[in-house]
Amino acid sequence: MDSNHYTSAVAANIETARQETGLTTLSLSASSGIPLVSLDRKLHQHGDFTVREIKALASALGTTTLALSTVRDLTTPA
Repeated sequence: MDSNHYTSAVAANIETARQETGLTTLSLSASSGIPLVSLDRKLHQHGDFTVREIKALASALGTTTLALSTVRDLTTPA
């Protein structure tokens, strides 16, 4: 798996969790301590989330770091 696929999958996991909780990007930024510009840029795959950021986002979203960073390989059968 290439890094672009991983970056895209992590951003999608974070965005899905954000939508499920009903948080806005602004409120997620505030509750995670990640500046809005940085969060928005990374959610649109213009940069990678650090482990520290993923941990802060997981805490703000009420989920785990593992849940946000797990990438499912859709090319192999389950």
